[in-house]
Amino acid sequence: MALLSCTPVIPDAKEPPKQETEEPETGNGKDDDKNMISMKMIVGEYTFDVEYADNNTAEAFKKMLPVTLKMEELNGNEKYCYIDSSLPTASSNPGTINAGDIMLFGSNCIVVFYETFKTSYSYTRIGKVKDTASLKKALGSADVTIKFE
Repeated sequence: MALLSCTPVIPDAKEPPKQETEEPETGNGKDDDKNMISMKMIVGEYTFDVEYADNNTAEAFKKMLPVTLKMEELNGNEKYCYIDSSLPTASSNPGTINAGDIMLFGSNCIVVFYETFKTSYSYTRIGKVKDTASLKKALGSADVTIKFE
């Protein structure tokens, strides 16, 4: 596999401004940046809720948001994208990758899995798509653009 690089595309000023003066809502993923426990992953017309892992990698990924990545297809089970900067790692072999896992491979490769399978590779968890019912359909079998916010 050749190492391919993609550059995150930061959305333009159409993003709503941060609401720093409002009290954060609880339990619905609309907390402010410091207390955010979930994010949205948008693929075309599909939007998925993602629960962050409780680690430094997920915290560093949050600081990149919002970000749009053009992700490459690999092995009929994942989409990946090498980013320009490194994130903190604490990699381990999960044994089984589950559909919906969002992982970091090495220190700069974001991976979204849409199939469940056994693995011998090590990853650092970033998060997990909460409802994967339409994930495979949304990601398709070709390269795809995914927005994380």
